[in-house]
Amino acid sequence: MVGVIMDGTGWKDFLLSPQGRVRRYSYNMFYLATMVVAIIAFGFDYLQFGQAVFEKNGPQLYSNITSLLLLWPTLVITIKRLHDINYRGWWLLVGFLAPVALALVAGLIAVVYLMAMGQQAATLPGLTILVVILVVLSMAVMLAFFIILSVRKGTIGPNRFGVDPLQNLSDEKILVSEGV
Repeated sequence: MVGVIMDGTGWKDFLLSPQGRVRRYSYNMFYLATMVVAIIAFGFDYLQFGQAVFEKNGPQLYSNITSLLLLWPTLVITIKRLHDINYRGWWLLVGFLAPVALALVAGLIAVVYLMAMGQQAATLPGLTILVVILVVLSMAVMLAFFIILSVRKGTIGPNRFGVDPLQNLSDEKILVSEGV
Protein backbone atom coordinates (compact mmCIF):
# COMPACT_ATOMS: atom_id res chain seq x y z
CA MET A 1 0.00 0.00 0.00
CA VAL A 2 2.84 2.41 0.83
CA GLY A 3 4.37 1.82 -2.61
CA VAL A 4 1.06 2.79 -4.20
CA ILE A 5 0.94 6.05 -2.22
CA MET A 6 4.55 6.85 -3.12
CA ASP A 7 3.94 6.09 -6.81
CA GLY A 8 6.39 3.21 -6.82
CA THR A 9 9.38 5.31 -5.69
CA GLY A 10 11.42 4.99 -2.52
CA TRP A 11 10.50 7.20 0.41
CA LYS A 12 13.65 9.33 0.02
CA ASP A 13 12.87 10.15 -3.61
CA PHE A 14 9.20 10.65 -2.80
CA LEU A 15 9.75 13.06 0.12
CA LEU A 16 13.11 14.70 -0.55
CA SER A 17 13.67 14.99 -4.32
CA PRO A 18 11.69 17.57 -6.34
CA GLN A 19 12.36 15.59 -9.54
CA GLY A 20 9.53 13.69 -11.16
CA ARG A 21 5.77 13.64 -10.83
CA VAL A 22 3.16 12.76 -8.20
CA ARG A 23 -0.42 11.85 -9.00
CA ARG A 24 -3.52 13.23 -7.25
CA TYR A 25 -3.99 10.27 -4.92
CA SER A 26 -0.45 10.46 -3.55
CA TYR A 27 -0.65 14.24 -3.18
CA ASN A 28 -3.95 14.07 -1.29
CA MET A 29 -2.81 11.19 0.92
CA PHE A 30 0.37 13.09 1.78
CA TYR A 31 -1.63 16.15 2.84
CA LEU A 32 -4.04 14.00 4.84
CA ALA A 33 -1.07 12.39 6.62
CA THR A 34 0.50 15.79 7.36
CA MET A 35 -2.78 17.02 8.84
CA VAL A 36 -2.98 13.95 11.07
CA VAL A 37 0.65 14.43 12.18
CA ALA A 38 -0.03 18.13 12.88
CA ILE A 39 -3.07 17.27 15.00
CA ILE A 40 -1.06 14.69 16.95
CA ALA A 41 1.74 17.23 17.51
CA PHE A 42 -0.80 19.75 18.77
CA GLY A 43 -2.16 17.06 21.08
CA PHE A 44 1.33 16.59 22.55
CA ASP A 45 1.58 20.36 23.00
CA TYR A 46 -1.73 20.36 24.82
CA LEU A 47 -0.71 17.45 27.03
CA GLN A 48 2.53 19.15 28.01
CA PHE A 49 1.43 22.80 28.28
CA GLY A 50 -2.32 22.56 28.91
CA GLN A 51 -4.58 25.53 28.16
CA ALA A 52 -1.54 27.77 27.58
CA VAL A 53 -1.33 26.55 23.97
CA PHE A 54 -4.55 28.45 23.23
CA GLU A 55 -3.19 31.76 24.49
CA LYS A 56 -1.65 34.35 22.19
CA ASN A 57 2.00 33.33 21.65
CA GLY A 58 1.37 30.20 23.70
CA PRO A 59 3.94 27.40 23.70
CA GLN A 60 3.66 25.04 20.74
CA LEU A 61 6.96 23.19 20.83
CA TYR A 62 5.89 19.97 19.11
CA SER A 63 3.77 21.77 16.50
CA ASN A 64 6.66 24.04 15.55
CA ILE A 65 9.12 21.14 15.28
CA THR A 66 6.62 19.20 13.17
CA SER A 67 6.09 22.19 10.88
CA LEU A 68 9.83 22.57 10.34
CA LEU A 69 10.30 18.87 9.65
CA LEU A 70 7.43 18.78 7.15
CA LEU A 71 8.33 22.01 5.33
CA TRP A 72 10.71 20.51 2.73
CA PRO A 73 8.62 17.38 2.01
CA THR A 74 5.54 19.57 1.57
CA LEU A 75 7.34 21.80 -0.92
CA VAL A 76 8.72 18.74 -2.76
CA ILE A 77 5.35 16.98 -3.06
CA THR A 78 3.68 20.18 -4.25
CA ILE A 79 6.40 20.74 -6.88
CA LYS A 80 5.99 17.16 -8.10
CA ARG A 81 2.22 17.60 -8.30
CA LEU A 82 2.76 20.75 -10.38
CA HIS A 83 5.05 18.68 -12.60
CA ASP A 84 2.28 16.11 -13.04
CA ILE A 85 -0.05 18.76 -14.47
CA ASN A 86 2.87 20.01 -16.65
CA TYR A 87 3.70 23.20 -14.74
CA ARG A 88 7.10 24.23 -13.45
CA GLY A 89 7.71 24.12 -9.71
CA TRP A 90 8.02 27.91 -9.67
CA TRP A 91 4.22 28.08 -9.77
CA LEU A 92 4.48 27.13 -6.11
CA LEU A 93 5.27 30.80 -5.52
CA VAL A 94 1.82 31.74 -6.80
CA GLY A 95 0.08 29.27 -4.52
CA PHE A 96 2.00 29.97 -1.34
CA LEU A 97 3.86 33.27 -1.57
CA ALA A 98 1.18 35.35 -3.29
CA PRO A 99 -1.28 34.82 -0.41
CA VAL A 100 1.44 35.61 2.11
CA ALA A 101 2.31 38.77 0.17
CA LEU A 102 -1.36 39.85 0.13
CA ALA A 103 -1.65 39.30 3.88
CA LEU A 104 1.58 41.26 4.46
CA VAL A 105 0.29 44.11 2.28
CA ALA A 106 -2.90 44.15 4.34
CA GLY A 107 -0.89 44.38 7.55
CA LEU A 108 1.42 47.03 6.11
CA ILE A 109 -1.52 49.17 4.98
CA ALA A 110 -3.04 48.91 8.44
CA VAL A 111 0.20 49.84 10.20
CA VAL A 112 1.01 52.76 7.89
CA TYR A 113 -2.53 54.07 8.09
CA LEU A 114 -2.61 53.83 11.88
CA MET A 115 0.76 55.59 12.16
CA ALA A 116 -0.34 58.37 9.81
CA MET A 117 -3.81 58.93 11.23
CA GLY A 118 -3.24 58.13 14.89
CA GLN A 119 -5.28 55.95 17.17
CA GLN A 120 -8.63 57.33 15.97
CA ALA A 121 -8.02 55.52 12.66
CA ALA A 122 -8.46 52.20 14.44
CA THR A 123 -12.17 52.89 14.58
CA LEU A 124 -12.51 53.52 10.85
CA PRO A 125 -14.53 50.73 9.23
CA GLY A 126 -12.95 51.33 5.81
CA LEU A 127 -9.52 50.26 7.03
CA THR A 128 -10.90 47.15 8.67
CA ILE A 129 -12.85 46.23 5.55
CA LEU A 130 -9.80 46.69 3.31
CA VAL A 131 -7.61 44.53 5.55
CA VAL A 132 -10.28 41.83 5.80
CA ILE A 133 -10.77 41.82 2.00
CA LEU A 134 -7.03 41.40 1.40
CA VAL A 135 -6.74 38.61 3.97
CA VAL A 136 -9.79 36.78 2.58
CA LEU A 137 -8.42 37.21 -0.95
CA SER A 138 -5.10 35.70 0.12
CA MET A 139 -6.86 32.71 1.68
CA ALA A 140 -8.99 32.29 -1.47
CA VAL A 141 -5.87 32.19 -3.68
CA MET A 142 -4.26 29.55 -1.47
CA LEU A 143 -7.45 27.47 -1.30
CA ALA A 144 -7.95 27.65 -5.08
CA PHE A 145 -4.35 26.55 -5.62
CA PHE A 146 -4.82 23.59 -3.27
CA ILE A 147 -8.12 22.58 -4.88
CA ILE A 148 -6.65 22.75 -8.39
CA LEU A 149 -3.75 20.51 -7.37
CA SER A 150 -6.07 18.14 -5.54
CA VAL A 151 -8.59 17.55 -8.33
CA ARG A 152 -6.94 18.31 -11.67
CA LYS A 153 -6.01 15.21 -13.61
CA GLY A 154 -2.33 14.87 -14.44
CA THR A 155 -0.87 14.83 -17.92
CA ILE A 156 -1.52 11.46 -19.54
CA GLY A 157 1.73 9.80 -20.58
CA PRO A 158 5.20 11.29 -20.26
CA ASN A 159 5.70 15.04 -20.10
CA ARG A 160 8.79 17.25 -19.78
CA PHE A 161 9.10 16.33 -16.07
CA GLY A 162 9.07 12.56 -16.41
CA VAL A 163 6.94 9.52 -17.00
CA ASP A 164 3.33 9.26 -15.97
CA PRO A 165 3.14 8.06 -12.32
CA LEU A 166 0.19 5.88 -13.27
CA GLN A 167 2.40 4.23 -15.89
CA ASN A 168 4.94 3.46 -13.14
CA LEU A 169 2.23 1.77 -11.10
CA SER A 170 0.93 -0.32 -14.00
CA ASP A 171 4.51 -1.42 -14.82
CA GLU A 172 5.03 -2.36 -11.17
CA LYS A 173 1.81 -4.41 -11.14
CA ILE A 174 2.89 -6.24 -14.31
CA LEU A 175 6.27 -7.08 -12.77
CA VAL A 176 4.63 -8.34 -9.57
CA SER A 177 2.10 -10.45 -11.48
CA GLU A 178 4.92 -12.00 -13.56
CA GLY A 179 6.86 -12.83 -10.41
CA VAL A 180 9.79 -10.51 -11.17
